Amino acid sequence: MTLLDRTRALQSAAPVVSESEAVSRIDALVGVLQEHARLYYREDDPVISDAEYDALIGQLQRLEDEWPVL
Repeated sequence: MTLLDRTRALQSAAPVVSESEAVSRIDALVGVLQEHARLYYREDDPVISDAEYDALIGQLQRLEDEWPVL
């Protein structure tokens, strides 16, 4: 699955309802965000908009707020 495929899947994912789902989603978000940051800052070749990146960051922040133990 390509980076864009993984990004789109996270953007359209269903709400998290369990701790194991939260762990999986957080791991996936961190990985995708790190790759997008690398493309943006190191390669100067972003593949998503700033707004899309910010939305992914917001999703991660909401999960961290909802599941502080993680």
